[in-house]
Amino acid sequence: MSDETGESISQGKSTGLEERELPNIYVETVSLTEGEIPREAIPMTTTSPSPFQYWKEVARYVLYEEIYDDEAEVFNNAQCPTVPYHVLEKLLIILRDGKDFEGKYQHRMLKQE
Repeated sequence: MSDETGESISQGKSTGLEERELPNIYVETVSLTEGEIPREAIPMTTTSPSPFQYWKEVARYVLYEEIYDDEAEVFNNAQCPTVPYHVLEKLLIILRDGKDFEGKYQHRMLKQE
């Protein structure tokens, strides 16, 4: 369906995306395949070698931003705190729907006083 100017009009509830520009968010994924260890895997020596060891290393990096020190052969301290996935989902909803996040919490603070 279109209006007088010929621009299409979407039916249903507006998401508010037309008025605002969403920020760019970078996400990197690696395919998890059972038994497959990518070429860029960190060489690890363990008492029980496992194809899952690489994915444990990836999880340490993704979850805690720990960077592997090749010289010391250990993971360094975390570079930033962990952000749970459900918090990212809530952020997406706020960005998508344009909800007044600060107003919501200001209202709660006023109720407590």
